[in-house]
Amino acid sequence: MTTPHESDIEEHPMRWSSYAGADGLVRTAVRHEDRLHPAPTGTSLVELLGDDGIRLREAAEAALREPDVDPATVTLLPPVPRPPSIRDFMGFEEHVVTASAAICLQVDPLWYSQPVFYFTNSAALRGAYDPVAISPGSRAFDYELEAAAVIGQEGSDLTPDAAALHIAGYVLFCDWSARDLHGEEMKLNLGPAKGKNSASSCGPWMLTRTNFPQRPR
Repeated sequence: MTTPHESDIEEHPMRWSSYAGADGLVRTAVRHEDRLHPAPTGTSLVELLGDDGIRLREAAEAALREPDVDPATVTLLPPVPRPPSIRDFMGFEEHVVTASAAICLQVDPLWYSQPVFYFTNSAALRGAYDPVAISPGSRAFDYELEAAAVIGQEGSDLTPDAAALHIAGYVLFCDWSARDLHGEEMKLNLGPAKGKNSASSCGPWMLTRTNFPQRPR
């Protein structure tokens, strides 16, 4: 069992996970040196959001004083097991350019003036190590490795700099797609629906924004 000092919060990245123990109880925990230090029973990661990071920091300091858990003995879940909403953006220019070229199209200039996204199925979120079933009937099941931002505060009509401060942290995200179903339904100018409805995977932890290297402007 490790007993890290609270100053480790300053020295090491703050990573948050959610897990289910052998008793099925879901816990939220801060990770330190590949061990999990759980927050009090009943605490969810969503409940620790909503401010500029003070709740996360205070919860981490308290959790680091508690006995640790071996991640190998529990089932790791998505850091936010049931998020209120998931929006999947088409925001990486190189991907947009190459994907468009693959189907003999050019990028619509409108892409450069407004964000493009769809609402994916937040009820079908999987942990990083969970199996994912192929959509029934699909012969072109595919994935995209992405990064997701966890929004921690409400806001609207924000500047890019102000909006960045509303991000609580980042997680690895995998978008699963039934490409054959997806391609057919998009011909009807509505969707995506069934082609993107099967599952998304993320985790195994959320790295807080303040610990994420910021790209210079």
